[in-house]
Amino acid sequence: METKELQNEINELLARLGWSKNKAAKIIFTELYEDNDDPEDIKKFGKSFIKSLSRDSTKPKKLAEYLRALSMQKEIRKLDGILPSYQKTGLISSFMENEMCKISKEINEVIK
Repeated sequence: METKELQNEINELLARLGWSKNKAAKIIFTELYEDNDDPEDIKKFGKSFIKSLSRDSTKPKKLAEYLRALSMQKEIRKLDGILPSYQKTGLISSFMENEMCKISKEINEVIK
């Protein structure tokens, strides 16, 4: 997935969960940096996370990591429906990975 698609997917997920970007940032930070609970580091990460959701230059890999961290939360299971999102792994051909992304996107459009 490209940067804009991942940004949109994260924003849509946050809207469905009713979470602010700050809340999501704290959850992602905790998930990614389990041993760090420094309030200043959390605050810095929060600012960076919020900017990453609007910048065109944000790396898709970083956004995919954020999406994975969010998808591990139990609140996701409480949502109606599913969250079809194929994340490229490099284990199959790039053609197949692109097709899997298209399928996930089409399923998302159908269930909205």
